[in-house]
Amino acid sequence: MRKEFDLEALKEPFSPETISWRVGTTNSDKTRGIALAYIDARDVMRRLDEVVGPENWQDDYQSVANRVICHLSIRLEGEWVRKSDGAGDTDFEPEKGGLSDAFKRAAVKWGIGRYLYNLDSPWVQIEPAGRSYRIKKDEEGRLQSLLPRPNEEKLKGKKPAAAPAPQVEEEDRISKEEWQTLLAEVKARGVALDSLQKKYRFKKGSDLSRYQYQEILDEVRGLETALQN
Repeated sequence: MRKEFDLEALKEPFSPETISWRVGTTNSDKTRGIALAYIDARDVMRRLDEVVGPENWQDDYQSVANRVICHLSIRLEGEWVRKSDGAGDTDFEPEKGGLSDAFKRAAVKWGIGRYLYNLDSPWVQIEPAGRSYRIKKDEEGRLQSLLPRPNEEKLKGKKPAAAPAPQVEEEDRISKEEWQTLLAEVKARGVALDSLQKKYRFKKGSDLSRYQYQEILDEVRGLETALQN
């Protein structure tokens, strides 16, 4: 069991490559929008594992007045210290979306990702993506320049290496038809395939299990709704 750790390290910025951007408010003719930075719940989990150790944090949830409340606890000197926050259900996969949002908000109480609230949220060029909008690719460089980098020394050099694509058993791999279905959904909804490959760590269809395939398909189909929230 890890006995000592630096809670200040929880507040360190994330690697810019892990930060995503979504469109917030748009102008009247839908050509420009405010760029909002956010992190994935998986990155929050990695930060907790990295800094305090997986055995020294835990989360639990409760529903209060149509809001999901996350209680995020860290073990300090043998005692569990809890900080909590909540979120309303999202339109897409309400229970899953509410849990993820509540978890990230509770993590902010511990300082994880709090710096993102202080970033500039510039107006950027946007383009249609299905029934919603996405940030144009040529804006990526400017947005990346706004992001600070973590102090690797403060994180004690224990930043986890990127995991290789998992080995999927032959019988669990998706079919060529399912792969084509996923590609068609990605194209139709204007989602960047490379961002999904980076997030889910796959290069081709044979790298995906059926579970991963369904998870990605659900995300792609729900992205339009998520961007509107």
